[in-house]
Parts: sequence; C-alpha cells; structure tokens
Amino acid sequence: MALPYTIVLTIAGLAVVYFELLERTEWLYQPSLIEHHSATEHLDKSSTGNH
Repeated sequence: MALPYTIVLTIAGLAVVYFELLERTEWLYQPSLIEHHSATEHLDKSSTGNH
C-alpha cells in the first residue's frame, strides 16, 4: 500500500528539483538571502588555522 505513495512522492520530488531548484536559487541570490561560496574557501581557512 505504501509503494505507490513512495513512487509518486519520489517522482514529484525529483520533478521539483529538476524544474524549480535553479530558478528558486537565483530568486534567493537576488535579494542576498543566500551567498555563493565554494568548498575550497573553507578548506583554505581551515588549513591556515583560522576558524
């Protein structure tokens, strides 16, 4: 009984990620609600001892 529910939610979740994630991320970048960063910035800081 739970298998159809699981399949439908999986498909719906993947569809939302595929079609909406990039657009919504850009929408959050515009008012500076989120900022872009990379893992190398954090690795450089941790290797120098500055936390």
